[in-house]
Amino acid sequence: MVPSSDDPFEQMKRLEDISRGQTDLYIQASEKLISAEKEKVKHAVEAVLAIGRIICPEKLEQMQQANPVRPLSEHPLDEIVMAIINAANLLKLAAASTRTGGEAAAGRLAGELESAKNQVTMERHRANDLQARYERLLEEVKGLRKGPYKAKNASDEKSLTRLADRPVGTAFERLDLDGAEFNPTLAERAAIKQEAENLATAKWKAREASWSKEKKDRYNPIIIHIGRTGEVATSDLKKAMAQAHGVDDKTMDNRLTRLVQEEILDKRNFFPREKGKSGRIENAYPLTLVGQMAYRALTGSIARPPLDEFLLKKAQTPDHSELCLRVVRAFQRLGIKADLPEERIMLSENRWTDPDVVLPDYAGEKLYLEAETAEHITSKILWSKWRNNAEVGNNRIHLAMRKRSDVLNIGYGAVQAWASQDGYPWKIDLYLTSLDYLESLPPPARGQLVVPWVAVKTILPSTRVDPGPGA
Repeated sequence: MVPSSDDPFEQMKRLEDISRGQTDLYIQASEKLISAEKEKVKHAVEAVLAIGRIICPEKLEQMQQANPVRPLSEHPLDEIVMAIINAANLLKLAAASTRTGGEAAAGRLAGELESAKNQVTMERHRANDLQARYERLLEEVKGLRKGPYKAKNASDEKSLTRLADRPVGTAFERLDLDGAEFNPTLAERAAIKQEAENLATAKWKAREASWSKEKKDRYNPIIIHIGRTGEVATSDLKKAMAQAHGVDDKTMDNRLTRLVQEEILDKRNFFPREKGKSGRIENAYPLTLVGQMAYRALTGSIARPPLDEFLLKKAQTPDHSELCLRVVRAFQRLGIKADLPEERIMLSENRWTDPDVVLPDYAGEKLYLEAETAEHITSKILWSKWRNNAEVGNNRIHLAMRKRSDVLNIGYGAVQAWASQDGYPWKIDLYLTSLDYLESLPPPARGQLVVPWVAVKTILPSTRVDPGPGA
């Protein structure tokens, strides 16, 4: 399972995955908001001109005659305001010299002018700011439309890892929102997001209205399954639809293709992938924004983020993502209800741990397991992970690697080295398993218990004494 997206701003953390149709919705939403801001500017300018027509109609007429093709509302605002201010000052002086009470009226006009000037300045600044952001959005979109993944080597873990570090979310929110030139407030993001969702909902309603009952029966289960589970890999979708609805692989391919054409699904590469493994990269079919609104309309719930995006964000590399996913499924095949933890675990104030896999022990208590690759197992960066896993596991650590030989040698050695050099003060029970071992076990018979551990090692408290400086 993957976490739900009840908080709309949580979606800003999701990875960069923009389809043409989904991007267009955010462009349309931005255009509508910019148009609304320009309308505000227009009304504000008219408010200034209205005051000018009272104070200095002759001056405004002269400005119009000097350039009859250009409406006054399009003249430089500062030029108009200066002409009105000068006339207002003259009016105020004239009123003061005659002492007829006109001074108060002139003062009121001057106050109204200042208020109108401030309003138009504020509205124009906001409109210009939105316009600049919109133009930046369009530039970003031009690059993204060239293919955010096709432009990268799909086996390049570094480029995909960089994607995981970007502050990205759906469409508009997946752009670089932290740049100094393009940093909308949360309220602005929420406004554009809401407008885009409105446009997407309208698109879905139009699609749904055009579908026959047969089409709905054909496509709605796919939309609901993806939104409910987060599964997006072709193989997972084919397996689920075959089991639930008897759909064969070729028919499923056709249905997925059709949903892409309808802008309800997107098509891209599936992220998790074992490093160095050759062969064809599997496709993934995440919901577009139209698809997410379709799921919401069909179920009343918010769609879960794609499983592979969640994994890549959590595990940081395609290789580690693939290992975590396969370990979970290997346990599940053996009847053990393993899963990907939905939330971090608080150890103490300002201390959290985020284990790779959660599974039950024989008493039903939760066990937390770390899945590590041979490439990173000896890194000292993992020392805090071992300490956290021992703490949350009540001095038990659970570790899985790809190969049995690796977990028994370098895996055991890495945890032993940490316990000794970091001075962990308690006895540790280290439970070791491997992907090749788990996948080699036959599915258990009904009621049969499976022992998934290759070995259980005991690591005694460190006796190392730090002599301290100057010893």
